[in-house]
Amino acid sequence: MEWQLDGELAKNDWIALVDRLQQVEGDVNSLELARLGQSQQDFL
Repeated sequence: MEWQLDGELAKNDWIALVDRLQQVEGDVNSLELARLGQSQQDFL
């Protein structure tokens, strides 16, 4: 993962991070991460 000059994660790195977190979290947290991932994709 690499940080952009503005201090944010690159879009692909953000998606990869959310995917990895979903794999280790329980169902409730996984659903929330999916929602956050979708929100971030819409924003980018």
